[in-house]
Amino acid sequence: YKAVVFYMMAGGVDSFNILVPKANCQGGRNMYNEYASARGVNALIYNELLDIDATGSGQVCDTFAVNSKFPLLHQLYAQGQALFLANTGVLNKPLTKYDDYATESKVQLFAHNHMSAECYKVDTQKKIAGTGVGGRLLDMLRRQGFH
Repeated sequence: YKAVVFYMMAGGVDSFNILVPKANCQGGRNMYNEYASARGVNALIYNELLDIDATGSGQVCDTFAVNSKFPLLHQLYAQGQALFLANTGVLNKPLTKYDDYATESKVQLFAHNHMSAECYKVDTQKKIAGTGVGGRLLDMLRRQGFH
């Protein structure tokens, strides 16, 4: 038996309280220090993090880490039973921080309630109205030969 579990943490927890860039980053950057500087007193403590190997993933760092208060998530990732979708959002077309997102996007960005609703639908262009994230994932996997 296999299942896709879409776990939406609505409120209280954000991605940088779970997954942290740690080491071996592109261009010799110290992404943990950048993270800690941006998070201030809310930054997770470096020596308490649970390392995960992201080598070959195409991410900015080869080593990320999980909050030590989530050892089961760390274990499931290491076993290939969990994955992270970090720095994601809902856009109906590619935009940069220099674009006028207020007029260029059909989605109301930076509004938690609107982004949550769009995330559940995963249909920003309303091509398949009423479908949910699970059904859309299943359709995509079937098209690629997975049953």
